[in-house]
Amino acid sequence: MMMASVPALASAVPGAIDPGRLSRIAEVDPNFQSFNVEMVEVTGGRFWAPYESSTGERYAERKPIDLRSERLRTLAKALAPAYMRVSGTWANSTYVPTLTEVEPVAVPQGFRQVLRRSQWQGVVDFSNALGLPIITSFPVGSGTRDAAERWQPDQARRLLSLTKQMGGKIAAAEFFNEPNLTKLGGLPEHYRAADYASEFETFRAFARDAAPQMVILGPGSTGEGGDILPADMMRDTANRTDAVSYHFYGALSVRCKDSGSQTSAEEALDEAWLSRTEADYRFYARLRDRYAPGKAIWLTETAQAACGGSPWAPTWRDTFRYVDQMGRLARRGVRVVAHNTLAASDYALIDDRTLEPRPSYWAAVLWRRLVGAVVLERPHISLPDIRLYAHCLRGSDKGVLLLAENLGQVAQTLTVNGRVSAYVMTASSLDSRSVRINGREPRISASGAFPRIVPERVRGALRLPAHSISFFAVTNAANPACAKP
Repeated sequence: MMMASVPALASAVPGAIDPGRLSRIAEVDPNFQSFNVEMVEVTGGRFWAPYESSTGERYAERKPIDLRSERLRTLAKALAPAYMRVSGTWANSTYVPTLTEVEPVAVPQGFRQVLRRSQWQGVVDFSNALGLPIITSFPVGSGTRDAAERWQPDQARRLLSLTKQMGGKIAAAEFFNEPNLTKLGGLPEHYRAADYASEFETFRAFARDAAPQMVILGPGSTGEGGDILPADMMRDTANRTDAVSYHFYGALSVRCKDSGSQTSAEEALDEAWLSRTEADYRFYARLRDRYAPGKAIWLTETAQAACGGSPWAPTWRDTFRYVDQMGRLARRGVRVVAHNTLAASDYALIDDRTLEPRPSYWAAVLWRRLVGAVVLERPHISLPDIRLYAHCLRGSDKGVLLLAENLGQVAQTLTVNGRVSAYVMTASSLDSRSVRINGREPRISASGAFPRIVPERVRGALRLPAHSISFFAVTNAANPACAKP
């Protein structure tokens, strides 16, 4: 069988990158770039305290998120379609009422907060209006257990029923959040891997009956250790999932400095820091290959640092990690990456108090508009401090998207064959909380209108400013890997 030849580009330059000849290496979910809305955001409660809080406490009380906010909806719509994961540690101990019961004023015994029907209706409406299929997990705390401390699916059934009766659908779910951290998750004191395996089988049978189309994810553990080792859980359950899921944080924020490893702002662009996400992926990929070969992998929760993010998480400095992590994991074939969070705490894409987008949000907008599901090989270049990734251009059967990060302090030049629409992101400093795209700061107008982001048309030599992130849409690449079947 003869392969179709790649049309020559009229402006081809010898030695330049030829996007039309990059081979396909992987494919990700169309909703690859996704995000989390923590269950405690929905119910309200004690979440990570702002750094500027004078109390110095780890947690602070927060009101329920307003998912009816037109501004928040405008911002979220620009990232859709995407998965919206509503979960987190607080979800393990959230009481779910039935559609008809009188909602309790006090939190029932065995739970820590109550999910009001109006709050979950807000989640369903947000999901339906914006094209954000829901991923979730279910309560497993003492209030869900019988006298022998065995998990019972009543609360999970209620959440599925409520969702259906409200006109929504849960697309995918983990049994519960981070089962390797049993002490944080409200599990019985002597909970072990064998208990998880037994209860997972109960959950799986329930889910297949109650929601046969729902994708079952697991284990949804974080890190490589914990009260139960992920390897021990996956040994008995990974082959019973539809896809393997895990969580990743490269460090803990200073809020949790007494609990584990830290990182610093000075390390934000270092390879040792940026590559941590691949090391953790390899750990779970090896377990997947051993216990569930061929299963897809989803990263359902990740951010700059656990415990709400470091003080520099909202800055331009962390945007490099944000896009680099997706570039690395897409090359590995990870199907979904869900950032934590959309709009809560320092690691959020959007400031929850002002609803102002942070630098990583604008990178997310460009990723959503330009980066397609087909992943291409990385072009061979020898430029110091440059990270380069390639995908098919979203919505095009001829184009290729090149993502270039300049991690260095010196501008460089990349030579590419073809017509290029360039979106070059820069900031006044790495610590800036605003960003420019092609020299202009994108801003939501006073009336709530989304800004028009206009590319620059260039050919040949593409300038990569110092500390910049550039999305280059090569519209006439004619790459056969990107042709629609």
